[in-house]
Amino acid sequence: MKKTILVLLVILVLILSVFIGCKELLGMSKEDRVKEFAKALNNSNRNAMIKEHFHPSGSYYGMSDAELANDFPKGSGYSASNVSVSGNNVTATINGPASKPNWTFNMKEDGKDDWKINSYN
Repeated sequence: MKKTILVLLVILVLILSVFIGCKELLGMSKEDRVKEFAKALNNSNRNAMIKEHFHPSGSYYGMSDAELANDFPKGSGYSASNVSVSGNNVTATINGPASKPNWTFNMKEDGKDDWKINSYN
């Protein structure tokens, strides 16, 4: 009986890890963080997304959705393309309502192999 419960718990953890996603369990690369940030811009409520993608020590971590809208107006169709990494900087074109080539995202590690946006311009 105890073995059955243990096996079921292991299976449950494996299933949950699939739904949560490997990125959350294993961290996120610099390139993937910028791509996920661009996708998250499509959400209608972006306040939680800000803390998810920005590093706590960065100046953008505490900003509101309204402040974020100055650079990235609310809308849909956001995505990242032409993404390249050089050191701690990621350069990308953010496509969508506020399309702009050559955004530069300065990245900072937040835990082992989990990179977050420290600043952008």
